[in-house]
Amino acid sequence: MNALSELRNLPFTKVEQRDFADQAIEEILSGNVDPLQADLRLKAMEEVITQIRKDDRVKKSIIDEAEKYGKKFDLQGCSITVSGKTTKDFSGCDKVLDELYVNLEQLKQQIKAREATVAAGSDPATGEIFPPAKTSTTRFLTYKFK
Repeated sequence: MNALSELRNLPFTKVEQRDFADQAIEEILSGNVDPLQADLRLKAMEEVITQIRKDDRVKKSIIDEAEKYGKKFDLQGCSITVSGKTTKDFSGCDKVLDELYVNLEQLKQQIKAREATVAAGSDPATGEIFPPAKTSTTRFLTYKFK
């Protein structure tokens, strides 16, 4: 038995994925399983999957294998497309553009400073009073595995 053999037991098709998710959700909401324990296990698996898929050697191996099939192909009921993305760095190519980048950074700093002033409730230089900023709170858990 190898590490990836366990994955063969997990849902594969879109329908299997949805059914599995629905069953897991029902188990959590019905109280059949501890929701925190379930989430902890899901987070651990998410971390494992991320570690595997982000490994440069694994990514290269996967792309190399996929390219054997061409740019677009179907494999076990899944449509796969080999794509690429080009990123351009325009810094140093044009003085006007370089100046705009500097202006953008200065503008970001000015926005942060103004946000701090508004958050304080008033502008001491002008006496202007600001209404409180709209807020929303999102609750979440942070996991750190030992």
